Amino acid sequence: MTAEELTALVGRRRDGLARHDAGALAADYADDCVLQSPGWGTVNGRLAIEQVFRAFFRAFPDCVFEFGDEFVVEDRAVQTMTIQGTNTGGFFGQAPTGKPFRLFLVTLLTVSGQQIVHERRVYDIGGFMVQLATDGSSVEPAQLYRQTLARAQADQEMRMAAEIQQALMPQALRKGQHYEVAASSRPCRAIGGDFIDYFSLPDGAFGFVLGDVAGKGPAAALLAAVLQGVFTANAS
Repeated sequence: MTAEELTALVGRRRDGLARHDAGALAADYADDCVLQSPGWGTVNGRLAIEQVFRAFFRAFPDCVFEFGDEFVVEDRAVQTMTIQGTNTGGFFGQAPTGKPFRLFLVTLLTVSGQQIVHERRVYDIGGFMVQLATDGSSVEPAQLYRQTLARAQADQEMRMAAEIQQALMPQALRKGQHYEVAASSRPCRAIGGDFIDYFSLPDGAFGFVLGDVAGKGPAAALLAAVLQGVFTANAS
């Protein structure tokens, strides 16, 4: 993508944000893109990112964007903005508080093949949540802050679990005298219930196992890891 094309993409983002058009914003993301942000954690896929935009616009229907500095370098763009609005739609499952907020945000975009493949958002999620809290709410600012920190910690733990799960996968490519095999695993969430393993059997034979635990998420991933370990131990 040329610098002019990337600059045009950033311009489309400004327009989509100003119009609260989640569909138009999502159109510039790749199907397998990744969004990382303090509030939402890690979000995978264009459709999921579109839902993030829709949820934000529902929570703050009057929000306005003041755009600041923008930088375009090779396949990356940096965009800064200040967002102002009122909590009239509720956020993170909390009831609307009617409280105004002002948030400074930095977005870092990585583009490939005319589409955004990775976005990182940087902002003060703790200060943001405190602004949304009411003075006499049953959910105090400190509690909201703890909830936010817990969410961030859980997201970090999920990323670590995903790295461990990938480490349990066999090498991507394997060749033998009469065979050649390649495999990969891409869970629809951070972790999933699928596994694969290869085995060298007597007399030059080759064996493999594919496992798919019903369901998704941590429970399926834990059971898959246990089953993979049991199967590997008894493969002979």
